[in-house]
Amino acid sequence: MNRLYTILACCLAFGANAQPMISSGFPNMALINGITYQKTGTLGTSNYSFVTGSNNGKFYAGGAFGSNTVYVINAATGTFIDSMSVPSDAGEMSAYNEPNTLFEVRGTALYRINTTAKTYDSIAIGNPFREEERPGAKEVWVTADSMIHVVSYASGLSKSTIDISSNIYDNADVRFTKGGSIAYKSAGSRKKIYKIDANAKQVTDSIDTSPYNHFVIEVSTDSSKIYATNNKAVIIYDVATKARVDSFVSNKQVMNLYRHPSRAELWAVHHFDDSVTVFNESSKATIASFGIGNSPNFLGFADGTVGINNINKQSNINIYPNPATEKLYIDVNQSAKVYVYDMLGAKQGVYNIDKMSNNINVASLIPGMYIIYIQLQDGGKQRVIFNKE
Repeated sequence: MNRLYTILACCLAFGANAQPMISSGFPNMALINGITYQKTGTLGTSNYSFVTGSNNGKFYAGGAFGSNTVYVINAATGTFIDSMSVPSDAGEMSAYNEPNTLFEVRGTALYRINTTAKTYDSIAIGNPFREEERPGAKEVWVTADSMIHVVSYASGLSKSTIDISSNIYDNADVRFTKGGSIAYKSAGSRKKIYKIDANAKQVTDSIDTSPYNHFVIEVSTDSSKIYATNNKAVIIYDVATKARVDSFVSNKQVMNLYRHPSRAELWAVHHFDDSVTVFNESSKATIASFGIGNSPNFLGFADGTVGINNINKQSNINIYPNPATEKLYIDVNQSAKVYVYDMLGAKQGVYNIDKMSNNINVASLIPGMYIIYIQLQDGGKQRVIFNKE
């Protein structure tokens, strides 16, 4: 038999719904399989301008401008499970730091919403635009005019400000390194990206982006680079040298850019082209590009029990033969559980294997491509694609 040594280290939890994701949309939201990179359905019959994932297996969605409704969605099933009313127009939202706690910009305030008790409090902020939770800290950073308002919720709600620019339109993205100790803020009118010590709340450096005036930015998984959009181009800056070191071009205009929570991937949202493109951070190659319809702007990544977890252990596992007809052998040196999915994300089987009984029967599978997820007894996980003949 010919062995195919497939080494595709993957940092995924084994969710019930194949790592669900969601996008904002008009007139409904798109449900996305984050493993197979495909739209799997739609949700809702109205305009949903803002969405976010959470750390408790739920998505949250806000209605269009003028709507005061917050919707709660089961991430595993992609169904509405609750809703509540909050004053003023809907705005950008996030819910990754605290269980059952949604932060949302609405009107001229940042709201902290308890989605279980259906209660809220707020703090006034003039002209809020974007917001971002700081990882590892009880803080939400809100961009407004030329300022960043740092809202602490360690005790009640309080705020301090960081002055960025004299231009009121420099109110776009602020993004954090993975640990949350450094923030980067785009200032398009000044053609700069500012580096901020998140603990000291002080600007410490800046990157000159001339001739580009970036408004959408993202930090690389290893925190060594900044990705900044310029229409269809994504410009890459080295944070140590402050130099422009590389770039790649999307086939469509990029409206928003996301770093995947646990994989070295960039997810680009194409609002005007009703689609999403996924790029490999290292190679800059396109992993997938797929339509989701409905003028998307924001993405929510499921986290917690049904979605993405940060997995430190990775394993290199050999499978053979590939293509397989009846039996697929999986080289492991310990007990493991194997999950088989088709390319639409539907589960086809779950198998227990070990070093002695290291094969699964694939004879009943329809010919085509399949994804298997191997969960080792020691916590290691791996994703492998195979072809059934």
